[in-house]
Formats: sequence, C-alpha cells, structure tokens
Amino acid sequence: MALRRADMEIGPAYEPPRSATERELAEIWQEAIGIDAVGIHDDFFLICGSSLVAAVIFTKIHKIFGVKLPLSLLVSAPSIALLAPHVDQQEPRG
Repeated sequence: MALRRADMEIGPAYEPPRSATERELAEIWQEAIGIDAVGIHDDFFLICGSSLVAAVIFTKIHKIFGVKLPLSLLVSAPSIALLAPHVDQQEPRG
C-alpha cells in the first residue's frame, strides 16, 4: 500500500508534471518511494532521502530513458522539475 501524499509534510503544494519526461520521472519516483503522488517541486530528501531508493530511481532512469546520470546529481537537482532537464539534455546511451 502506497503512502498518501496528503498525510505527509513534504514541502510545497503539489504541482503535477508538465511534460512527458516529468510524468515518467514522477511514476518512477512514486513506485520507488512508495507514495501515491509526487509533485514536480517535491524534494527527494524531504520525501525519502534513502541512498538505496536513489540508486533504484537512477537505474530506472537509465533503463527507461537510456541515459546514465550520476547519483550525485540528486544533490543539485533534488526535484523532478530540476532533474527533468538533465534527462532531456542527455543523448540516449545503451
């Protein structure tokens, strides 16, 4: 059973994904973290912060988008809104 976002204090008001990349990232985060909704400005470190979950998220990003991003990127881009441009800027690699 997924956690309910409404029951958590995780930052700014929910803002839904605006692009296909943000929608896919939100689904990845929701599945990996086990929460029913993740807004594009929600901070990974406030929601979860687990290095294991971060590794799962970045592995799925590589599998789905074909891009390999360093885990350290999460420090400077801890939200979907900040992470999505990095995914979009990368050339897919097998």
